[in-house]
Amino acid sequence: MTAAERAYLEALSDNSTGATTDSDANMNATWITTDGVLSGGTATQLRYNVGVRNRGHGTRTSRPHNFHVNIPSDRLWKKQAGINLNSQYGYSQVLGSAIFRRVEVPMPDSRAVQVRVNGVDEMSLYNANSFGSYAANEQYNNDFVKRSWPLDAHGNSYRGIRTAAADINGVADLTWHGPDYAVDAYTNAYFKQNNFIENDWSDLMTLIGVLNVTNGTTPATYVSDVQRVLDVDEWMKYMAVNTLLANNETCLANGYGDDYALYRGTNDTRFLALPYDLDTIMGQGNGPGHIADGLFLMTALPAMDRFMKTPEFAPVYYRWLKALADTTFSRAQMDPLLDQMLNRYVPQATLDAMKAFNASRVSYVLSQIPLSITSTSSLPVVNGYPHTTTASVSLGGRANAIDTRQVLANGSPADWSAWDATWTISGVALQPGINRVLVQSLDANGVEFDRNSIDVWYDDGSVHPMA
Repeated sequence: MTAAERAYLEALSDNSTGATTDSDANMNATWITTDGVLSGGTATQLRYNVGVRNRGHGTRTSRPHNFHVNIPSDRLWKKQAGINLNSQYGYSQVLGSAIFRRVEVPMPDSRAVQVRVNGVDEMSLYNANSFGSYAANEQYNNDFVKRSWPLDAHGNSYRGIRTAAADINGVADLTWHGPDYAVDAYTNAYFKQNNFIENDWSDLMTLIGVLNVTNGTTPATYVSDVQRVLDVDEWMKYMAVNTLLANNETCLANGYGDDYALYRGTNDTRFLALPYDLDTIMGQGNGPGHIADGLFLMTALPAMDRFMKTPEFAPVYYRWLKALADTTFSRAQMDPLLDQMLNRYVPQATLDAMKAFNASRVSYVLSQIPLSITSTSSLPVVNGYPHTTTASVSLGGRANAIDTRQVLANGSPADWSAWDATWTISGVALQPGINRVLVQSLDANGVEFDRNSIDVWYDDGSVHPMA
């Protein structure tokens, strides 16, 4: 950049001009990149008339600054019209992108890069949390859409965020604010990333209406309506990956209407949920998550609470948690991936901490997924048996969270809560003496696949158990 434009951008970034740091004013720049990829016989690429601006939300004033680089569309750089350069915990973003793409959830590519601004390595002056490298992130724009869905690239891409205005007048928490998109609660929170000329938001409004059981939808048709407007399996995979990562960057998966994306194609018209910001994963970042964070943080949002706790949907989430914990997030696969992606510049102590965090997180998540049926009662134990003086009993327990669709106790249906994998039943009839109550798990076909029993002593004074 010219010295004057560089100084002006710096002043905007630091709020020293009196202008807001939220300014997206572009400066003129020349963009020069060097890597090991030959194009036109050279590994160095040059683009004039590039636009550079400040970017970010919570990290907008961090040093060094983040940059949003716009490339002229008639002179694309590596088939892209822009790139985002993030300075905070860049290695987490590089890893997070690799993990999501590895499990086939579309996400912008992210790579560790060195950046010089007018010859200055600002990373060496100000920052230690990225170990000297920025994360160069592909932008959520039409280039990303075309690469990710080459056979269905004409759909709508949205980002859900919270801005300074949205903190008051709307956050992208999928709350229904009426059928008119042109209200602050929507326009300050949801942003199209492509198809800008088409002022058509009807698909997004349909999604929000369905998730809130309004705008012509009913509780009786909620399941089929949801299955029509979004890909349940993909949404649950998105939730599961974020949960296993202990992603504490505000997003749909941990109960915030911020930093996520949506895509709806024209061939497959079901919305997909997509990740965005991943600088706070695996115990890293500002305000990192914890090993024992709950599995249902997303239910802080009413629309997600209904979605995640729907009996037809909750087992899909558990299935993805278990499958990913046993494969991608297992030490056998995750430790080599960490080494492959980060060991050239991230200190070994940090890698070891991330590996240990991942292993402990996976163990915790698995401990929260019941895979066999259990039976309990609140009765006092007398002579080794739950003891009651009434002719019926209330029982409860847990059952396989992935495969259970119904629980029977002595042949009677129990109340089954799929999202927390618990069952309860009251009024189970007892005969005087010791009663063995059979408890069965049934699958989606109504077939028993697991059973348990509990012995209960109904003491009416006529029968006593052997000592």
